[in-house]
Amino acid sequence: MKINKITSIFFSPTGGTRKIINAITHNIDCAEKQYFDLTFPEDRDNFKHDPSYRQDELIILALPVYEEHMPSIVLDALNKIKGKGQAIALVAVYGNINYGLALKDMQKWAFKAGFTVVAGAAFISEHSFSNDKLPLSVGRPTIIDLYHAENFGKSLISKLDAIKDIIKYTEVKLPGRLSFLYKILPKRSVHLFVRYPKLSKRKCSKCGNCLKVCPTAAIQADTFKIDKDKCLHCFACVKACGSSARRIGLKMNPIVKNKLKRQSKKTKIPKIFI
Repeated sequence: MKINKITSIFFSPTGGTRKIINAITHNIDCAEKQYFDLTFPEDRDNFKHDPSYRQDELIILALPVYEEHMPSIVLDALNKIKGKGQAIALVAVYGNINYGLALKDMQKWAFKAGFTVVAGAAFISEHSFSNDKLPLSVGRPTIIDLYHAENFGKSLISKLDAIKDIIKYTEVKLPGRLSFLYKILPKRSVHLFVRYPKLSKRKCSKCGNCLKVCPTAAIQADTFKIDKDKCLHCFACVKACGSSARRIGLKMNPIVKNKLKRQSKKTKIPKIFI
């Protein structure tokens, strides 16, 4: 089955997932490549994908992991599209701790949406909590990570070349499980570990970079305050602030901090399921 069209769909507040999806598709030779960035509210609101059946199309969905799940913020946009058996590859991007149930969440959505899962992968990017006091997977994805991503893309095409009829294909079952901590914590419990992005009015230059990068429009334009009901704790605003006026405030007790430090020192490698 020759692939003539690749449709990439991704959500990437701090850019790590974007780097991975670009690497996956970089060296794939096909007639048409299409990219849908769901990072900002207007992009999610306006998202449309032609649902007409094309057996020569591969869809790649790449999402960062939040609290060991896929980000629910993209579901309204994703639920606008309905597949007709097209091949889809699912990619979770996490901060070197645990990708949890993210791939399983994505597979559950893909099944309901009518796509056929042909592969999955888990790649590593810098953790959203990472800062000077608690560096977590700093510099990821590395050149080696991106090399693995390119090879994943090549392997996808090789696999699909060998499939005669995607409709009769038995899809890949993707793994995943929650860590003990997230088995006992309720959803949206991230505020127990980290404060909402704090702003130093003294340092703030009012450049507006934080407004531009916020994926949920959680920052008020006049006061630069955070709407806590909207904040995703992705800390894109912190990383985009050129005057260091925003910072990540950790609430973690020493035991949790030390555990994260130990885990971050265990350099995890990308996992491919194909």
